[in-house]
Amino acid sequence: MKNKKSVLCVKRMIPGIIVFLICILRFIKKRQNNIKKIKMDCSLYTEWLKKKQNGIAIDQELNRNGYKTIAIYGMGAVGLRLYEELRNSSVEVAYVIDRRPKYIYSELKICSLNDELQQVDAVIISLQANYEEIKAELEQKISVPIISVNDVIFNSK
Repeated sequence: MKNKKSVLCVKRMIPGIIVFLICILRFIKKRQNNIKKIKMDCSLYTEWLKKKQNGIAIDQELNRNGYKTIAIYGMGAVGLRLYEELRNSSVEVAYVIDRRPKYIYSELKICSLNDELQQVDAVIISLQANYEEIKAELEQKISVPIISVNDVIFNSK
């Protein structure tokens, strides 16, 4: 009788244990993704700083490609740095596109993907993760070159 109660008790615990393990696995995956993002950002910032130290300006690269007026997708850390870099340059940042526009405080016009997007020469996606997915969404809204911040930083000469 005692063994049956123990087995029944263990059987009742199994769903809770499974849910607990799933939560732990999700936490680990999220943490791994965060670490990957931090490494990507670090690599980007390192290359950006090397370019800057060598006198290579982002606006020059954008001008070379005919981009005088741009929009930035994503106003997180990288997007904000990009905006600050271009703020007093020959490239005008017309507006920012973000999924959570109400959380952004900026002197720029802030748009969501649901807004009508004015024409610019290019849109630069500042997020390194999910670039292809974001690009596909933007291509449905605006017909200009959509480039990644990686292309701007790593391909500038």
